[in-house]
Amino acid sequence: MVLNTTAMQEILKATQQETKMSRAMAIKAHELTEEMKKDSLSMKTIAILTMFFLPGTSFAVSAFA
Repeated sequence: MVLNTTAMQEILKATQQETKMSRAMAIKAHELTEEMKKDSLSMKTIAILTMFFLPGTSFAVSAFA
C-alpha cells in the first residue's frame, strides 16, 4: 500500500510539472504570435510604400536613359 501511495505521489508531481511546462509553452507561443503580428504589420507597410514609390522610380530611370 505504501509503494502504491508513493508511486501515485510521483505521478502527481510529474503531472504537475508537465502542466507547468505546458503553460509556459502556451505563454511563449502567445508572445511569439504577438511578435508575428507586429512583423506582419511592418511587412504590409513596406509593401504599400514600395507600390507607391516603385512606379515613380521607373519613370525617373527611363527619363535619364
